[in-house]
Formats: sequence, structure tokens, C-alpha cells
Amino acid sequence: MLDTAVYTGILKNLKRFLKTRDRTSEEVRSFLVLKGYEPDLILEFLETAKETHLLDDSRVLQNLLDLQLQTRKSGPQKISNYLRERGFSDSTIFSAVSNLPKEQIRKNCNDWLEKRLGGKSPSRSELGTCILFLLSKGFEEEMILSCLREKGISPEME
Repeated sequence: MLDTAVYTGILKNLKRFLKTRDRTSEEVRSFLVLKGYEPDLILEFLETAKETHLLDDSRVLQNLLDLQLQTRKSGPQKISNYLRERGFSDSTIFSAVSNLPKEQIRKNCNDWLEKRLGGKSPSRSELGTCILFLLSKGFEEEMILSCLREKGISPEME
């Protein structure tokens, strides 16, 4: 078990880092490595922090999914990239993204289409720009084309 004084000392170093946003175990581990802590001590601290629920990767994952899906209205690819940047494993990302509600992803894509096109019939150039924008927001081409067709827009891809 980690000595209370050592645990408290590490927490003091982490105070500002943890205060700014919810952190994953990997982000905290990287931070502590940069601060010069020994790997064994870091591992022991992380175990204790998880046991006391100071660190909870499943909570962070759910909060990030909600943020990306509900607030930022991102598509699956952008969500995957964001989770990777935050230190989640590929298997965790695959599982989380596979379980995203398809109707919410479709709604997000349609919301962006409505915002970008405003219900008007786009020119070929505007349509191309809109499709590129949606791709950059992380939506898959198949989803984008399906949503365009639902709106009665013929997505001519040449």
C-alpha cells in the first residue's frame, strides 16, 4: 500500500492538472512521468487512485462520449480520434464507438446538413464543400450520402 505522505505529495503535484478537466489514467501516468516519478511509484499511485475512485476511466469515457456526441455533434471517426488522443486503448475505442446510438449519429449528420445548407438546394461546389466538412466532423461517407438522399439532394460523386 502506498504511504499516505507520498500519496498526498503526488496529489499536490496533480492538483492543478486534475482540476482543469477529467483525466484518464494514461494522462495522469504521462504527467507523473514528466514530473520525474519512478515507474513503480506511479503504478502504485494509479492503483490507489482507481481504488478510491479519484481516477475512473469508465466515467471519463462516458463523459467524453456525451460531450462529443451530444454537444459537439461529432461523427464516429472524430470521436475515435479524440478518444485515442486522450489515451484510451484501441479495443476500448472500438467497443465504445461500436455502441454509439446510430440514430444519434444520423441526427448529428442531419443537424450539420441543415446548418450548412439551410434547406436550400446547394450548387455542386456547395455540396462538395458540405461533404468535405461532414467528413472532417468524423462522419462516414455512406452516412453523409444517405442523409443527403433523405433530404432529396442527389449527391453526385464524380
